[in-house]
Amino acid sequence: MNALPPRIAQALDNELLARHALAWLRVDAALKLAGTGGCLEHYGLDALAIGEPAPQQLIFLEGLLPLDESPLLIRSLELPGGHAVDLHCDAHEGETWILLLDVTAERDESRLVQQKAYEMTLLREKEAELNRRLAAANAALLAAQREIEASRAALQQAHDRLDQGLQEASAYVRSILPRPLSEPFDVDWRFLPSARLGGDCFGYHWIDDEHFALYLLDVCGHGIGPSLLSVGVLQTLRGGSLAGADPREPRQVFAALNRIYRMEDHYDLFFTLWYGVYSPGGRRLVYATAGHPP
Repeated sequence: MNALPPRIAQALDNELLARHALAWLRVDAALKLAGTGGCLEHYGLDALAIGEPAPQQLIFLEGLLPLDESPLLIRSLELPGGHAVDLHCDAHEGETWILLLDVTAERDESRLVQQKAYEMTLLREKEAELNRRLAAANAALLAAQREIEASRAALQQAHDRLDQGLQEASAYVRSILPRPLSEPFDVDWRFLPSARLGGDCFGYHWIDDEHFALYLLDVCGHGIGPSLLSVGVLQTLRGGSLAGADPREPRQVFAALNRIYRMEDHYDLFFTLWYGVYSPGGRRLVYATAGHPP
């Protein structure tokens, strides 16, 4: 300001003083109000009584006068009317001069900045908490994904083992089927089961020189259980191990099988069967069927 021409400096000072509603008070050595001036009405101080004790009229001066040090500046002092002032106090020739400059706008702006800073702090804290929760949720999802992948791998391994077992069982069933014949007559076949492993099976063999047995078997259901039962029945027929039954008589064969393979003894599984005995010499076929037609 000292570098400015006096007229310009004075104009700036007047502008600043007008903007900050300058008011002044003069207090004598007896602490009585000796004079006032400026924008007293702005602060609600226009009814002050000259010659009366200043601290009793101005509560914000209690304990402040007489001054312990001079000059004294108290920033952003809150007045009863809601204004905030910078209070300048200076002792001069036995009197105390008190200047009030309105800084309410600056105080409000500062409070607004502080409020915004506080809100930004809260926002950052919420953002940090949200990020922590998202990180925890992401970690939980990754862990769940790893568990799912491990379970999928275990299921795939179990499926592969089961599939290999089914393939081996299916290959075994095919291996025990009879080979095609060309003498004394042709016997050929094609085996196309409805499932990889089921209860479908067949066989044929010579009972003696004059009797040729052939049979078609279908156990209910699909899978290992029906397949095991069909193989068991096939081996029983092929081995001729039906006690008390003449393999040349289909009726006796059926009666014997019905006694051996009771549903309650074989997991409620049942089978249908076509069984025939062919005599090439007489070109005679005797057969029986139980259950649905083969």
